[in-house]
Amino acid sequence: MIIGVYGPIGAGKSTLCHYLAENYHYDYLSADQIAQTVMVSEIVLAFFTKHYPAVVIDEGYDKAQLRQLLFTNQTAAKKIRDFLWPLVGDKITEIITASQNKNIVIEAVAFKDLKIILDYTIFITAPTETLFKRVEERNTIWTPAEINSLLTIQAELFTSEKYDFKIINNTFEQELFKKIDQIMVKMEGNN
Repeated sequence: MIIGVYGPIGAGKSTLCHYLAENYHYDYLSADQIAQTVMVSEIVLAFFTKHYPAVVIDEGYDKAQLRQLLFTNQTAAKKIRDFLWPLVGDKITEIITASQNKNIVIEAVAFKDLKIILDYTIFITAPTETLFKRVEERNTIWTPAEINSLLTIQAELFTSEKYDFKIINNTFEQELFKKIDQIMVKMEGNN
């Protein structure tokens, strides 16, 4: 079974995925980590060199410049997503095809542009104030304005995204784990 877990930053996607990996023996794939490997490919570097040369340095990226571009320029963010996400989706599909374990959980901000075949999707979220607080506590690099911008951009991604299960993660980890267990019973009962 292939499960996609998506939602805004700070919602608990990684916690949920790690729980499935540890307790249900799923292989865990992070679209963000896969994107980091795709970002260093020649085709992606060429794309950034052509369209956004200010973010390219020494065959790598100026993370501050890239973050600024993504958080403040929605047109650029969409253009980058439209180019990058299909490449990330292809890489994820390649990994799934090669995997011996057919139980895989994939973490991503959203899935529609990745074009991956999923058996189920779980949308995990929390109230905006909770998301903001969680991101602020764990990330000392981003300004409050950048966090708010990212949450706004991500919220727009979810408007056309469909899900099978939704979790509002606004309590303790143990409550989240109970919700995950309940969802897994439903999923496993359908297969």
